[in-house]
Amino acid sequence: APLYWYAPKGLNSARIYFTCHNFEYQGTASASELASCGLDAQELNRPDRMQDNTAHDSVNPVKGAIVFSNIVMTVSPTYAQEVRTAEGGKGLHSTLNSHTRKFMGILNGINTDAWNPRTDNFLKVQYSANDKQGKAENKAAMRRNLGLSSADDQRPVVGCITRLVPQKGVHLIKHAIYRTLEMGSQFVLLGSCPVPHIQREFEGIANQFQNHEHIRLILKYDESLSHAIYAASDMFIFPSIFEPCGLTQCLYKRFTL
Repeated sequence: APLYWYAPKGLNSARIYFTCHNFEYQGTASASELASCGLDAQELNRPDRMQDNTAHDSVNPVKGAIVFSNIVMTVSPTYAQEVRTAEGGKGLHSTLNSHTRKFMGILNGINTDAWNPRTDNFLKVQYSANDKQGKAENKAAMRRNLGLSSADDQRPVVGCITRLVPQKGVHLIKHAIYRTLEMGSQFVLLGSCPVPHIQREFEGIANQFQNHEHIRLILKYDESLSHAIYAASDMFIFPSIFEPCGLTQCLYKRFTL
């Protein structure tokens, strides 16, 4: 949005719509970096423009998007209220409150055609609310695929599909892995991690349980496996510290019917 107003390259009279899924990620950088894309730091590194609200020698691209867009959107009406507070706004609450007339939330959603156990080609067996035998067959297939014990068909499977970042309550996920084992269930985690120390920590846990018959950690993105875990799990954990919308909850609900 700042590029449109200060380095125009056509698009005369265009209106700018900015949507932000999570205000925790703001892309702050040194104000001098603006020169790399043809913008003037002196012009934009101001409190009413792109200057970060806490580090005044830095610019905040998300703040710039809020200031210079015509409409600002986020992924739920509740989250739109939360980010107007000091706790939820991650430093941007004052900016969002200054531009509240153009800021709103529209509830996010999922593609119910792609995520439909009745037609899902990623599943071993499709199933429905009227025929849940397929869910048991998917559970057995996932166990075979991941090398988990299938000696007890009634042993519950606890699933977790998430990004392994502090927002997602990683300390609670670690606790859940060990607690699940103590209570006689199986635990499957699928998740990638952009934070090096968290990645190393979970790699250590994955190695610890590498050959365990009831625990499996898969530390990557895998769309087909995510469908299989949703279909196979008896329970799911969602230990988020905060959640802009909660797509994982929506997805799991689809597969529990």
